[in-house]
Amino acid sequence: MERFRSTKAGWENSPNWSKGLSKVGKRMLSHQEVKGFYDRFGNKQDWQRFYEDVATEALIENGDFNKANVVMEFGCGTGRFAERLLEKHLPLKAKYIGVDISETMVVLARKRLHRFGPRADVQLSDGPPKLNFEAET
Repeated sequence: MERFRSTKAGWENSPNWSKGLSKVGKRMLSHQEVKGFYDRFGNKQDWQRFYEDVATEALIENGDFNKANVVMEFGCGTGRFAERLLEKHLPLKAKYIGVDISETMVVLARKRLHRFGPRADVQLSDGPPKLNFEAET
């Protein structure tokens, strides 16, 4: 069986990658369906690195994270991307704020990012996030 891997150009070596899309149709998942999926999927999300890492690398390469004061991520998942930013790419005074609709993902991200103390804040959202930015003096 041929293994397919992600490239910077996409999934070009996978001739049938779009066959399953016709089964999905154009229906959007509800908030509860998405939340339920990620609550069940849990730490298996980290298994998705085979395709996520390509996008993550490009984001890190072009993001100027070394100059950031605050980074906010909507859909922070297990906190794997945040951990990488906090370890290697963000200044020591920079803060990370992650938001997710899945209680499971929030628990996993908080556990992973606990060692970063107040530099990392992960919040559970039930829809539009409630943002509270304090003015820096």
